[in-house]
Amino acid sequence: MGSKAQLPRLLRQDSIQERRQDHDASSAPGTSRSASRLAGTDCATVRRAWDLHPGDCFHGRVIVAVRGVVGLGSNPVSVLFFAGEGPEHPAQTRIGAAHPEVEAGCDEVWRAARAWVRAHGLHEGQPVDLDRLRAEVLDAVGRS
Repeated sequence: MGSKAQLPRLLRQDSIQERRQDHDASSAPGTSRSASRLAGTDCATVRRAWDLHPGDCFHGRVIVAVRGVVGLGSNPVSVLFFAGEGPEHPAQTRIGAAHPEVEAGCDEVWRAARAWVRAHGLHEGQPVDLDRLRAEVLDAVGRS
C-alpha cells in the first residue's frame, strides 16, 4: 500500500469516483443530458465560491463577509460569514474557493488553484487574496 501522505489523495479519488458513479446511476438510462451539459461548459466561466461577495445569498442566507485562507492539502478556501443570532456570534461556513457549481468536468481549475497556493509558498491557515487567486488561476487555465 502507499504511504500516509498518499492516503488522503486515495480517499479523495475514491470519493470523487463514488460521486460520479452515483451521478451516472441517477441519470435515466439512454440519456446523455448530463454529458452534453458538461461538454458545453466553459470551466473558466463556471461560478465558484471565490465569486461570492458580501451581500450575495448562499443557501438562503445573506453573506456579510468573505475571506480566503489555505485549508488542508493546499486547497484555497472561501470562509463565508453570515449574520447569526446576534452580532457577536456570526455563523460561518468554509467551502473550497475553486469549488464549482458543476461538480464534474471542471477539475483543471481546481487543480490550478491548488498549484497556485503551492507556487506562492502558502501553508494551511495563511490568508489568500481570493481576487488575485481567481485572476491568476483563470489566466493560467486560459493559456493552457
